[in-house]
Amino acid sequence: MTMRQVADGLWFCLDEFSSRENNRIANYLGSVSGAGLDRQLDQDEFHFRQLMEDGTAVKGRLEAACGTPVWGGEGQVTGPAVPAYLQTLTERADLLVRSSIDTLHAGFSSIYVDLYEEGGSFVPHTDRPIYGPYVLGMSFGVGSCEIVFSSADSEYRLTLPPRSVYCFGPPLRNEPWVHEVVGVTGRRFGVTFRTEAP
Repeated sequence: MTMRQVADGLWFCLDEFSSRENNRIANYLGSVSGAGLDRQLDQDEFHFRQLMEDGTAVKGRLEAACGTPVWGGEGQVTGPAVPAYLQTLTERADLLVRSSIDTLHAGFSSIYVDLYEEGGSFVPHTDRPIYGPYVLGMSFGVGSCEIVFSSADSEYRLTLPPRSVYCFGPPLRNEPWVHEVVGVTGRRFGVTFRTEAP
């Protein structure tokens, strides 16, 4: 499939994945260490971790990161190796960008997986400058959400049901634009791909 442009710098595909693929991928992501915070974890292992904001645990959202670059709290670091299962999704993400947006796309190297429970959210932010021009997200599980892009005088809202894919680049990728995740309706895995800044 290809993505269609829905706004300046924003592309979307509703049913990139079959129901069977959605279930298989959600089951795999649900088995990743830390999804139940059930044991001590090796720092070099791809795993979910509890996020903290101002010393308080963020409710409704866990995060796992792999590849390079990832944010290490104080700066850019290399994360755990990309698991084979996620490498297959990375190749699919690269193909979508090259066929729909940018034939010269360098290829994604940084992957974040966010596990949202119902009511979870992600605060308004602009991605760090360590990342390249395109951000691609895939949605799996049973829950949907909205991603909201906003600036001082404009706003775009996009509903992300399971099996959907979105990608954004300039101008939405850069300040003064911010984006946030709101309205999570059930357990949702968001897989986000980024490149390293040139």
